[in-house]
Amino acid sequence: MESKKQQIRKKEYFFLLIISSQLNEFGTTIYDYANKLVIASSESKSNYYMRIYQFSEIIIQLLFSLFLEVYLRTVRIREKNINCY
Repeated sequence: MESKKQQIRKKEYFFLLIISSQLNEFGTTIYDYANKLVIASSESKSNYYMRIYQFSEIIIQLLFSLFLEVYLRTVRIREKNINCY
């Protein structure tokens, strides 16, 4: 059974997790918007640079999600193995 302090801590951590993810999303949106403005304002080869920027963004997202998924699965397997003993 959890004490009241532990329950309050869990609620605080949950709140902080939501706030941090929202701030991260907002920061990413602002960063992307600024990059696209800078790239679009350059007169020469702006379409080329925009394609490279968007392609690299997609590749990085795919790689991070792939490696993060593998990492999280190994952590979960380790936790299950530790709890079994």
